[in-house]
Amino acid sequence: MRYEPRHLNLHVTNKCNNYCRFCYISATQHDKNEFFLDSNIMIRTINEFSKCSLNPNAKIVFTGGEPTLKFNDILNTLSYIQESHINYSPVMFTNGGLLGAIGKYRKNKVISHMLNFSGLNKHTPKSAVNELKKAGLNGITVSVDANHTSFNDNLKCHQVPLYCIKELFDQLLDQGYGTAENELILDVSYSDAEKQKSEEIIENLISHLNFKKKGNDYIKDNQIIIRRGVVGFTLVGRVGETNVEQLKLEDALDLTCEKLNGKKEGYGPLCFNYEHGPDIDSNGDVYFCNGQSFLIGNIFEDNLQNIFLALNTNHSINEKYGANIKILNFMSNFTKQNKRNCIGETLNILIQKEPDLLKTINNAAGLCWNLGRNKDLQQIILNYIINY
Repeated sequence: MRYEPRHLNLHVTNKCNNYCRFCYISATQHDKNEFFLDSNIMIRTINEFSKCSLNPNAKIVFTGGEPTLKFNDILNTLSYIQESHINYSPVMFTNGGLLGAIGKYRKNKVISHMLNFSGLNKHTPKSAVNELKKAGLNGITVSVDANHTSFNDNLKCHQVPLYCIKELFDQLLDQGYGTAENELILDVSYSDAEKQKSEEIIENLISHLNFKKKGNDYIKDNQIIIRRGVVGFTLVGRVGETNVEQLKLEDALDLTCEKLNGKKEGYGPLCFNYEHGPDIDSNGDVYFCNGQSFLIGNIFEDNLQNIFLALNTNHSINEKYGANIKILNFMSNFTKQNKRNCIGETLNILIQKEPDLLKTINNAAGLCWNLGRNKDLQQIILNYIINY
């Protein structure tokens, strides 16, 4: 296969000031362990990525957990990108709590400890945003909904109070975010159960900012807040302890992946995780896409060039990644040869052997997420490859 990395996702840490029920971290062993990527490993990984990616518009995405827990490491990495004239666009995903921390929330013992650890204890929201802008952060996405945000202090649920989010947005807009050059994105994701409360939170925030709704976004003068998000979590790539939207079998069998199938007409609807990847977890694990589906290597064991070479040549000397690499190559080659949808066709092969599989997937996560981890499912595909 020909894997072409488009954007680099760096999960700076698996720790967070929030505890969201649908977060992928809550479905893994990472709850019990602390992992961090420091500036040295992030800079090394960015340099290796630059030798592999042909995308001139690549983004370096700082995410988590909550990435601002490593605020100083992010600043150091941003400064390196800027000084080295690496032509990538650095952006960040955050829940906004630590950047916008003021009042009672800032004084909370747990939050205060996190601020001290991150270095944000030395900053106000204004100075923190100024440092990020000065270091070259081109865009920022803030998650605001009933999962991430509460109207008042609600530390028991590990949510950011809305007054902190208002303070952060005030500073971001004052310092020039919300333009084509420096995007400000409002990420609003919820299931049906959280819809009303989420929309009330957003309405309150937008009213405070005195922005007006235009289409799906919000505008004021020459600035725009772009609204994105997932309304009702879908089957592919989303992990949760509670509601995951059910997907009809006929719809699931029509899903495809642009990374595996390529840009071709007639392949069916795309998984929404196709845009980003590779995804570097805070423990160094390298995943095929930002759905954290197929584990293909680890940056503490090897460099990105060798990891991508093993994937593209369908050969890994490490048994830990061999099955995933073989399955990804099979999905890519089989579907291209037969002009079929790679995710749907793979699911079809599996449910012939495991009829209850669809129910299992709907109650846990996406096909790729399960297939990349479940040894029994992997063996079904590996056996099929031998016979095929």
